[in-house]
This record gives sequence, C-alpha cells and structure tokens, in this order.
Amino acid sequence: MKKRFHLFTTLLVIALIFWGCDDNSTGSNVEEAPSQRQFVWEALNYWYFWQADVPKLADNKDFFDGEQAYHDYLMDFQDAEGVFEDLLFTPENFGQGIGEDDFSFFIDDYEEFLQSRQGISQDFGFEYGLVQLDRNSSDIFGYVQYVLEDTPADEAGLTRGNIFTGINGTALTVNNFRSLLANNPIELNLAESIGGEITETGETVTVNATQIQENPIYLSKVIDTGTSKVGYLLYNSFQTNSHQDLNDVFGNFMSEGIDELVLDLRYNGGGAVITSATLSSMISGLGESETFAEYTFNEKRSQQGTKVPFQDDLRIYNEAGEETDQITMNKLSSLDRLFVLTGFSTASASESVINGLMPFMEVAYIGRQTVGKDDASLTLYDAPAPYTDREQANPSHEYAIQPIILKIRNTNGQSNGEGFLPEGDNFIRELDYLDNLPPLGDVNDPLLARALELISGEPVAKQLAAPVPYRGDIFKDSRDLEQFGKDMYILPGEAKDLGLTPSQ
Repeated sequence: MKKRFHLFTTLLVIALIFWGCDDNSTGSNVEEAPSQRQFVWEALNYWYFWQADVPKLADNKDFFDGEQAYHDYLMDFQDAEGVFEDLLFTPENFGQGIGEDDFSFFIDDYEEFLQSRQGISQDFGFEYGLVQLDRNSSDIFGYVQYVLEDTPADEAGLTRGNIFTGINGTALTVNNFRSLLANNPIELNLAESIGGEITETGETVTVNATQIQENPIYLSKVIDTGTSKVGYLLYNSFQTNSHQDLNDVFGNFMSEGIDELVLDLRYNGGGAVITSATLSSMISGLGESETFAEYTFNEKRSQQGTKVPFQDDLRIYNEAGEETDQITMNKLSSLDRLFVLTGFSTASASESVINGLMPFMEVAYIGRQTVGKDDASLTLYDAPAPYTDREQANPSHEYAIQPIILKIRNTNGQSNGEGFLPEGDNFIRELDYLDNLPPLGDVNDPLLARALELISGEPVAKQLAAPVPYRGDIFKDSRDLEQFGKDMYILPGEAKDLGLTPSQ
C-alpha cells in the first residue's frame, strides 16, 4: 500500500513539472512582451466601450492559445501604437458597416497632450477650413475662419475670410495638404472669391508657428436689437480652465439683463463633459436635482447608466485638470429658449449641450449639420488598474491611450449620434458667403443674423450679403488635423467619483 502511494506521488510530481513547463502557463519560460504593449491590452480590456465586440480583448485572454501566444501576439507589432490600432472596433479591422469606433487615439507624449487640453500648443494662431473646388476635384483651397490676437497669424496680417490655394509655392490637394501644413514656417499663396470663383491674387503671407495658449472664449457681447437684449457667446473649446472666465461672462449677462442668448459653437469640436454640464447649468439655471446626461459603459463596469447632474456650484480646476475649489455659479433663470450656431466642427461636448438642454427648453440650431459624436473617452496611463493615475505611470515612457469608454444620452434617453441638422432657412453654410465674409459677432454674419431675425421677428442685419452657393464643400478643417480636435472626455477624478470598478 505504501509503495503504491509513493508511485502515485512520483507520477503526480512529474505531471506537475510537465504542466509547469507548458507555454500556456505564466511560468518563467514565458517570453513577455514589453510592458507598454501589455498595458494597452489590459487598459482596453478594462475600459473599452466595445470590449465585448473585440475577440482579442476577451477576458482571461481566452482568444489566445495560452499565455505565450498572447505575448507573441503583442510582439508581432513594431510598437505599442500598433497593438492599440489593431484592437480597436473600427471598420478597418472589422469591415465596413461593422466597426463603430472613429475617435479613439494613441498618445505619444501625454505631457504635451495635457497641455493641449488647456489650449497650449505649437501653432500659427489661426483656424481654417479646407474646401474642394468641386465635389469630384482633388484640388482644394483653405479659408481662414478666425485669427487669435497677438499670434504670428495676427502679426502677419491674416484675417477672417482670407483664402489660400497653396503653401510654399505648392498647390493644395487632397493628397498633400497634411504634409504642406506641417511645415514651419508656411508661406500662404493668397486668393479671393469673386462670384464663387477662386482667383489667385499673386500675394503671399508667411507665418511662423510658436507656442500659444488659446482662450476658448473668443468673444462675448450684448446686442441690443431695439426690442430685446441678446447675449452672444462665441466659445471654441470646452476647457476646464475656462470655468472662471465663463462665470464672469454670465455674470455680465445677468447684470445686463439679457432676454435671449445666442451660443456660437460653429468651431467648437468638444472637450470636457464636466464643462458642457457647467455651461448648460449657467444657461438653464438648473442644478443637481435635474439630470444633464446619462452614461453607459461597457458590460464590465459595475455602474451602468450613470446619471450626470447639472451643477449647483462652479467647480474650479487647475492646469492638471484636478478640482481645487467650488464657488458660486452665475446662472441665468429667465430663458425658455436658446439659439445655437453650428458648423462643420460642432461636435461631441458641443452637441451634448444641445442634447442635454432639449428636454428642458427650446433649442434652435442654425448653420449646418453637426458631426454626430455621442461617445466620450478617458486618458489611460501605463499605471496600475484602473490606469487613470498619472503620478503612478511608468516613468520609462510617456505613452498613453485615449479610448472611447462610454456613450452619452440626455435624461430622455436621446442621443446626438446622427448630429443635429438645421432645417429650412436655418440651414446656412458660411462657405457661401466667402465673397464677403463678415467678422464674427457682427450682426451681418449670416448665422448670427438669422438668430437675431428669429428673435426680433424681422431682419436686424443691414448689410447682409446675398449667398453665392459654392459648388464644393468643406471636407476637413484645422481641428481634424489635431489628434484631439473633436474629442469629448471625462476627467480621471470623475471616473473615481463614479465608483467604476471591475465586475470580476
């Protein structure tokens, strides 16, 4: 009996040795991929909205034939970015009509990226749209949408409405615009629009890029139509460091006793959800007893359909996006409608303002159809789960990822995923006014003029030019060339406050 026991024990030990040497184990014989590639997989498995739709992101690495196969997969790529791109739920990876992710992106340098969220970047100081000469042409031109004060573009004399057909002597096309616009300095070959025809003038303007910080509040003013006082705010990015300035703007609107509000978001590609909730609270007067939005995460998050309230107090954030204080918020209380000016760039957090306010007040939108982005992202670092603590990030690199982690709806369950399309006379392309494009905030600006007409019941503009319908259309703008130009995101502190934890 004792001999049989010894024989059984010996066989068991041999079996365990063979099992421990198998490549499917996590033993010492496994050749591991670099940690930054493992981080990409682990963080996407934890947070990615479409995690359940990507077989390679299956829990417990079930897609792979053992631990070694998992590491071999990661090592098949040249770098961490290659792993990231391969794991996204995109049409490129899954086929047209299947993949849904258009907005997740990889970050090469998260310090530079976080600066950009505060409006700090290496830039020329102007934003522009790129337009095809006609819908089937590869030839394009650019037009200046706005210029920031005291920047190289401003010093070079560029103004809104300037048209350029080439850079450094090379004509712009759909194939070369990215490389040409990446030069520094750039020499713009100027042109003009006459009757909708683009004609070169022979003039050039040279602009050098430098580090600038853009204030997202481009313009605020009160317009007296004779029958009402109309507040006008041109806001170009939902930056958390603009909360105090927004509060000052609305304090002025309150002291001026405005009757109506026109919110110009035509160039606003998005930003922080908390800032869109803050602005919406200032506009509507609503507070935490009402729901601004609802979040839906992937199936693994324990908090499903999390409610995001309007704000009672104004949250103040530092340059790192960390909340430092709460102060009294200036709120309008007399508005029952809002006029929003929209454009080719109006996306994400801008659309969430329209969508979030629609259950509570009339929202009229004027301009062109918005982008239709109803999902939000979160910055994830090579740090311990849940990958949101920059202070614990791997110091050997500055990679991070910005994956989509949630869908956003308003309190009625409505989405802005198809965008908002102005109808009838409210559909206006500023492109059709390039022959004589008025300054932003001018009552002759076609979008603002339409809003004032709806408010007053009669035309307010005195010199509104007739539109010249242009045969082409914008196909890209300067925000499309920025990695984060049409992003909507939540802050790490919000993720922590929501109590998002794994369900396993």
